[in-house]
Amino acid sequence: MYIIPKVKYFTIEGRYSDALPALFEGLKHFEEGKDSVGISKVDINIGLIHYYQKNYDEAIKYFNQVYTTGDASRRGDASLGLGRVYVDQNNYAEAKKYLLDANEIGIKNNDNYIISDCMLLLGKVDVFYGDKEEAEKKFQRALEIGKELENYQGICICANQLGLLRLNNGQPKEAIDYFREAYSVSVDKGIKEETKLSCLGLSNAFNFSHSYDSAYHYLKLNNKVNEELMSEEASKKLAELEASLTAQKKEAEREAERKMEAFNKKVTLYSSIGVVLVMIVISLIMYNRYKMKQKANLKLEAFNNEISHQRDIIEEKHKEITDSINYAERIQRSFLATKELLDANLKDYFVFFQPKDVVSGDFYWASELSNGNFALVTADSTGHGVPGAIMSILNISSLENAVENEKLQPGEILNHTRSTIIKRLKKDGSPEGGKDGMDASLICFDFKGNKFQYAAANNPVWVVRASAGSAEIIELPCDKMPVGKHDKDFVPFTQHNFETQKGDVVYALTDGMPDQFGGPKGKKFMYKKLKEMLIEISKDPMETQKQKLRDAINDWKGDLEQVDDICIIGVRI
Repeated sequence: MYIIPKVKYFTIEGRYSDALPALFEGLKHFEEGKDSVGISKVDINIGLIHYYQKNYDEAIKYFNQVYTTGDASRRGDASLGLGRVYVDQNNYAEAKKYLLDANEIGIKNNDNYIISDCMLLLGKVDVFYGDKEEAEKKFQRALEIGKELENYQGICICANQLGLLRLNNGQPKEAIDYFREAYSVSVDKGIKEETKLSCLGLSNAFNFSHSYDSAYHYLKLNNKVNEELMSEEASKKLAELEASLTAQKKEAEREAERKMEAFNKKVTLYSSIGVVLVMIVISLIMYNRYKMKQKANLKLEAFNNEISHQRDIIEEKHKEITDSINYAERIQRSFLATKELLDANLKDYFVFFQPKDVVSGDFYWASELSNGNFALVTADSTGHGVPGAIMSILNISSLENAVENEKLQPGEILNHTRSTIIKRLKKDGSPEGGKDGMDASLICFDFKGNKFQYAAANNPVWVVRASAGSAEIIELPCDKMPVGKHDKDFVPFTQHNFETQKGDVVYALTDGMPDQFGGPKGKKFMYKKLKEMLIEISKDPMETQKQKLRDAINDWKGDLEQVDDICIIGVRI
């Protein structure tokens, strides 16, 4: 017989109305054959269906029946079932007792299915008692076993739990990775309960990360799966009514047959009465069925109205936030180096600037110095999005203050800027005030003297030079410290001189493009790949170089989210 395998897939897909008839068919078969193992298996599965429907008292009855008087080989499953119910009821002390018993049985019998489920549920108990580190270990172990067994439902449940744990720890990026894993597997395998939970988790994680479009997208998916499950629940109720009707009809037919044999003369009368009764029952059941459908439709309509209301609220909030961010972007752009200023001082150049969000922590700034040199800054402020943009304005203001105080050398400008940033951020109210700042390169071009001076804080400066028909890249050294509070903030920035040659292309950049994930294996773009590309395209017109860089990183990124702001500036000598 294939009763139990059918039940497994019906249960995973949420088709409880299909699972129950199969179980009772199996129970009848096992009772006739006095198969205690089969009877215990059926009782466990009936208990699980009551558990999924949150009929906890019924679930405990069936699990406890196997635990106390059922076949000894199924005691582990019964202990696991009882632990599962008590976790849902927040009775963690009782849950832990049964789960430890089930885990011991699983280890003894080398039953990785039981061990995996025990690790997952004991992890939930650890979360309740505040031991998140131990919970993480158990969830990871459960996920590892699930993958070994190709237990797709277990994989989804574990990934969702790890996502919730990371989200509660304030780690939305890691949470999104786990929720996406659960979403991908659950959709592929039709595990709708876990699809619903992964969508809700992704919506919350993207909302936490201020990615409101993605949050709204997954909220809609969550609501769609919810509606499907509600529809399935209504279908289940109707199926139960139809099963009840069928049973009553069969009983009426058997009664008519018995009376036909004993009382031939009364058969017509009793048959007529039976038909009338059946028709009355059918009429009542059909009426009740109609009322249930009507009630379900009203609930569904109310639910859809609430969803629409929540969607309207989210859309309004999204519009307000978008308008505010767009306004902030216009303010931030007014602080960046203007095209007029760059065109007046740089003959052949490009600026490839692609923020992660509308506003950016990366920025580029320039100034004509009183000694005739032209200063160009490429910087990566702490953070991105709105916090990064606010930090960039503070950083630009501090650079302008340094120039206004007649600091003309790159090292002097960065030293003065660092001092200003630290003083201003001491007022932020935190115990570690002043810890923010920027990574930056500052190049002072002396075009008449065919040279430039520069100082660099973590950000690289590269020069691509043509030589004998080929090209090489010269990587200029930088200081391994930021422009801001740091263990070495008393050490002056190093100032370097570089002699240029006609045709040299100077590149200044932040870490956004090398750190972008993508490609066929979802890995970082890397500095090595970027260097090779710059050597290859360095002879192209500057605007062409910019377009090739944009195409390369967008192709590499594909459907993945951009992880950081991107800023690359190229200047041909």
